[in-house]
Amino acid sequence: MEINKKLIILSKTNDEVILKIGKTDEIIKLSVIELDIIKYYSEVDNNTKVISHFKNIVEIIEDDLNTLINKAKSLKILVLNNKKYLKEYWITSKLKRNKKIFEVFTIDFSGSYLERILEKKLILKIIISIAVMLLMFMIYNIASSPLNFKQNYLETLYAVPIKFKSLIGFIYLSAFISVCFHEIGHYFFYKLFKGKTSIFGFGLLFFFLPIFYNKILVSLIKEKKEKIIINFGGMIFDLIFLIFLIFFTKNYHILYPTISFICYVTMISICIRTFFNINIFLPSTDGYFVFSDTINKPNLFDYSNKLFKEFIKSRKTKAKNLPYIFYAVIGYLSIFISWCFFFLPLIIYFYYAFKN
Repeated sequence: MEINKKLIILSKTNDEVILKIGKTDEIIKLSVIELDIIKYYSEVDNNTKVISHFKNIVEIIEDDLNTLINKAKSLKILVLNNKKYLKEYWITSKLKRNKKIFEVFTIDFSGSYLERILEKKLILKIIISIAVMLLMFMIYNIASSPLNFKQNYLETLYAVPIKFKSLIGFIYLSAFISVCFHEIGHYFFYKLFKGKTSIFGFGLLFFFLPIFYNKILVSLIKEKKEKIIINFGGMIFDLIFLIFLIFFTKNYHILYPTISFICYVTMISICIRTFFNINIFLPSTDGYFVFSDTINKPNLFDYSNKLFKEFIKSRKTKAKNLPYIFYAVIGYLSIFISWCFFFLPLIIYFYYAFKN
């Protein structure tokens, strides 16, 4: 990465720097130390060296540094160095634990030619127009004649003899496909509202379930409505994908039984994931982010969890904190139920699949 050559410093004090990129009207405010850190990072491209270099000036933890660097990339303060383009454009190995996901690698095309194409209004309008026409055609096809969903499903099962032990592979594949489409939904609306980053990743959920994810900086989107739509974007694409799966299985389940079977399992995957994803009490779900943005409380669960722990220790709290404590209790219950729902069927599957 390198400092954007179009970066213009409008004014600078002892504490604050006001910047802009080229001819854009967007004003960027940074502290002097933040800009110094970004500049040094562009030279060394190494987190450890940056933290060590500034240790006598300011204490930096790696997560905060990553947040600052991602912000610099999203604002186009840091851009790809053309000489390193081939190395930095596609895949970067991560092998890092991050909350529930063990990150294996990321694909970052922020600032690339591909991203600039996807940001063009004309391209986005063409994609939306084509998607709407296809969606209307599929809905008309589904509604124009009897669906016979159950009969089609049974015909698919008879045409595809799947051993019970092989079912786990189809479950993994269908879950992975549905999550990919879900994350693309978030990304599409993020770019529609001029989001700046284009980072996707592959990792292992709970260290064994392959998962595809998208890193978007929703916090940098100013309008609350736009944030909410971005967080809903995954579920909107889930609905579109579900309509396509119903259309495909209705018309092609006899011709392509194996693909149709994967489609049916994917439908189940989408429905189960959506059931948990709309839960406003379950942290890190779309429903949670929509709700927390709606009430202007970005760290709702962390704040509620803190108040709950204080209440357990002191056995007293203010009346205004009771809704947060109640929220934390329901949140713990939701987490417990989701873990049980995730692991119990898996245990039952392995028991029956591999018992002698």
